[in-house]
Amino acid sequence: LLMPYYLTNKRSFTLIEAAVSTLIIALLITSIGQVFSLTSQSWSRQKHFFDMLRNSRWALDFISDEFRRGRSPMNTGSVLVGSSGSVQETLYFAVGNTRVWYWRGAQVGSESFGQPNTIYRSIDQTPVHPILISSLREARDNQREIAELVHFVVDNPRNTSTCGIANDRIFCDSGGLATITLTLRPNPQQPDSLNNRNYTSRTRVRLRN
Repeated sequence: LLMPYYLTNKRSFTLIEAAVSTLIIALLITSIGQVFSLTSQSWSRQKHFFDMLRNSRWALDFISDEFRRGRSPMNTGSVLVGSSGSVQETLYFAVGNTRVWYWRGAQVGSESFGQPNTIYRSIDQTPVHPILISSLREARDNQREIAELVHFVVDNPRNTSTCGIANDRIFCDSGGLATITLTLRPNPQQPDSLNNRNYTSRTRVRLRN
């Protein structure tokens, strides 16, 4: 017996329709990928930014907490290191019979006092008075990094709000009140701009003794 054969009106996709569908799917996948990439980049920038601020805040808290336990004499500014020059950014104060040092790394002549984007802490055992050239050298031999601020701007923007005079120092002294200012930006090698803004963390603290 022959089965009846019925003609149907079914038709398959044409080559053009298949190509258009493939193109639409490809565009959708590309768009989703771009959205994912932008979201990932935004999240990475935000994490980068908050890590930067957290590290600077930690450094400020660490220094100020120890500073409060110190006593006079206290001084900020530069320390002469022989005839070759000075370490410009320093803070020191007395704790017991020792002197605590903080300084930004610097190269002075042939002598290295650390990397310029790093703040160091150490102590020296020389008498609290006077400050000797050898004091910072002795402290350097026992230095340890407080914070490797890879986004640290070496020279803070000049302003008059820190110590009452135009300055760009990290550490400054105004009437016995020490001010510590750290300015950072995501890419410190590039100038301050809309997408590379400066962010400044500042604290003021006074010796308790």
